[in-house]
Amino acid sequence: MSEGEVAVEYAVDHAGKTLFHLAPQGESWITQSLLRATRAIHRSEASRQGALFLHSGLVELNGVGVALVGGSRAGKTSLIMASVLNGSGVMVCNDDVSLVTHPDERGVTGIGWPRSISVRLDTLDVLFGRQRAQTIRSSLSHPGNETILSLRDSGVEQHGTALIYPWEYADLLGTGIGRSLKVEAIVHLGLTDDPAEAGPGPVPPHARGELLAKGELKLPNKRLNIFGHEPETGNPEHTRAALTELPTYRFRYEFRDVRRQADRLTEYLSTAHVNA
Repeated sequence: MSEGEVAVEYAVDHAGKTLFHLAPQGESWITQSLLRATRAIHRSEASRQGALFLHSGLVELNGVGVALVGGSRAGKTSLIMASVLNGSGVMVCNDDVSLVTHPDERGVTGIGWPRSISVRLDTLDVLFGRQRAQTIRSSLSHPGNETILSLRDSGVEQHGTALIYPWEYADLLGTGIGRSLKVEAIVHLGLTDDPAEAGPGPVPPHARGELLAKGELKLPNKRLNIFGHEPETGNPEHTRAALTELPTYRFRYEFRDVRRQADRLTEYLSTAHVNA
C-alpha cells in the first residue's frame, strides 16, 4: 500500500480456504482486492517451495538479464521506464522479484509478479513532460489514485505517487512485460545529486553477500502475509550462493538525467558482459 492509499481490509477463513474482502466498498476496490490476494497466494506458495525474494526490479538491457536491487525510492522503476523508452529495456518487474535455481542446474531465473506499478509523479514529469504527465495521471484507473494523486499538491508527500496497472504501463510505453528472465548481472542501485558520485563500478566478490542480504525481502508479501510462507530447507541458500557468483555492480545516478543514465548503465553492462 502506498502512502496515503486507502487501507484494504480482509478476513480469512483458513479452514474453509476462503478470503473475504471487507473494505473499502465498490467494484473497483473489490477487483483490486482479488488481484492482490491472488498474487499473494501464489507468492506465498513460491516461498514455501524455496524461492528467494529481493527488493529488486528485473529488466533485460540489450539482451543482458539484470536484477536492479534497491529499497524504496532507490530509482528502480524510473531507470527501468527510461530504458524501455530508450529502446534498450524490457521490464519483467519493477520490484519484489523472486529468484529460483536448482541444485542440478546452473544459473538463476528471476520471475516477475504482475502488480500495480508505483511510479513517482516526478518520474512521469521527467520522462514525458509536465503536460503529458498530467494527461497520463488523469487516465489511470487504479482506485488508489483517488487519494494518492493529490498528496504532492497538498504537501503530504514530496514527490507524489501514481499507481499504474501493468496493461496501462504496456500501453503507455508501447511495450510488453516479460514473465521471467535469466539473471546475468546484479546492480545495487541508488540516487545521488552529486555528479562526482554518479556512475557504475564493480562490487568485489567478498562484499556481494552482505549487499545481497540487505536487499532480501524476508516475507514474500510485504503487507499481505496471511497465507503462510515457510520455505523448504536448502533452496534459498543454494540461490543465495548462485547469486553471489554473478557479476555484481553498484550504480548511482542523477534522477533528473535518468534517460541518459539508463543508456550509460546499459552500455556499461553490455561491455562488462562481453568481457566477463
